[in-house]
Amino acid sequence: MSPRTFHAEQRLLDLISRIRTWKQGSQRAPHKPLLLLLALGRVQRGEPRLVPFSEIEEKLQGLLASYGPARRSYHPEFPFWHLKTDRLWEVPGGERLKKREGSTRPLVTELRRAAGGFLEEIDELLRANPELLRQVAHALLDEHFPASYHKDLLTAVGLDLTSPHARRNPDFRDQVLNAYGYQCGVRSTIRGSILA
Repeated sequence: MSPRTFHAEQRLLDLISRIRTWKQGSQRAPHKPLLLLLALGRVQRGEPRLVPFSEIEEKLQGLLASYGPARRSYHPEFPFWHLKTDRLWEVPGGERLKKREGSTRPLVTELRRAAGGFLEEIDELLRANPELLRQVAHALLDEHFPASYHKDLLTAVGLDLTSPHARRNPDFRDQVLNAYGYQCGVRSTIRGSILA
């Protein structure tokens, strides 16, 4: 590894450790960590760097409801837009989106026309080094979520940290169940052999 790459990786881990999250007493908002974990899952699966907000909005809202403090409403647009301030994320063309009155944040309807993702250099680092991706994911989990959440949360965002080369498709379970008609695959195979 070149000194330049090493420095870039250490800088990324430092940025991850410094992401700014809303806190009140012992309660903290997990908006940005959840979005980052979702984005890491996309990188691990080889999906495009930029994801339309309209594509990720519902998933992120569900994660906020499941893994964040109880709220009357959930706002996935907050991390999608504000993560830019942590020097990890970008929303290309975001400056042209119509903003809320008295705010720097775009209207949700405007944000649905935009896409966001890791900065290019960060995306390239993560794709080139699966071990770095795992380190970033572990840092986010350990800092922002209780250990009892980790396994289910990793499944929810489609991340597999057991192997640096693993690729987990979050829809795989449903696809297998559908293929076997929601019956035991082993039993179906044995029965098919007997009837053959």
